[in-house]
Amino acid sequence: RDNHKVCGKVKKVRYLTPKMTLNSLNTWYLILVLVLPGVCWGAEPVLFAAAGKVDVTPDLERETIWLAGYGAKGRRAKGVHDPLYARVLLVSDGKNTVALVGVDNLGMFRQDVLSLRKALGWEGKTRYLFLAGTHNHSGPDSIGLWGRLPGVR
Repeated sequence: RDNHKVCGKVKKVRYLTPKMTLNSLNTWYLILVLVLPGVCWGAEPVLFAAAGKVDVTPDLERETIWLAGYGAKGRRAKGVHDPLYARVLLVSDGKNTVALVGVDNLGMFRQDVLSLRKALGWEGKTRYLFLAGTHNHSGPDSIGLWGRLPGVR
């Protein structure tokens, strides 16, 4: 996973620290911009922030995965071209916390998002969860429209 295709050519990714890419450097820059002023001038930090990314690529040897999008006929996954990720940005003022989550999938039903918020205890008041899909038409069918039988996940 250290090689990536760019314009048809395979390029080696150089890690600045273990698993830290240039995109995560932008995240660290954001954290410094949000927190550093409070540290440098002796005031309490106004905002706390954290970010993370996790590989959510299904294991095709253990699961049967149907791909989403492009026609009514189901397409069974034959392999993995690129890994799929879930990314999160957490921002807190010490009282309220917001989680912005993006998942590499076609999308999610509203009821599934509400159930996830409830299961995690992020239903509002002081903790807020916003969840979005990247709308990937070649990722797993996360809403059950393109499987073996339409409407069955």
